[in-house]
Amino acid sequence: MRPFAELELGILAGRLVGQMTFKEAGLSGDVPPPPPPMSLARCEKDRLLVLDGRSKGARVDVIRKPDGTIGWLRWGRIYKREI
Repeated sequence: MRPFAELELGILAGRLVGQMTFKEAGLSGDVPPPPPPMSLARCEKDRLLVLDGRSKGARVDVIRKPDGTIGWLRWGRIYKREI
């Protein structure tokens, strides 16, 4: 898990959008400002592709619980679903 950052996903104007926010200070001692939102698209079963922004081309894995529901996203680190 990544306790110092959160990744929020939602639908905006019919497209999947992600927003990263930071919760803890970085090396400078300040909490970094959030990067611009990014568009994502499904590129294969249980995998998303970042379409724009600084992370363009990155892949995000969807990890499911035993019951088939989404439990986590893996994008370098693991993000637990919170709803």
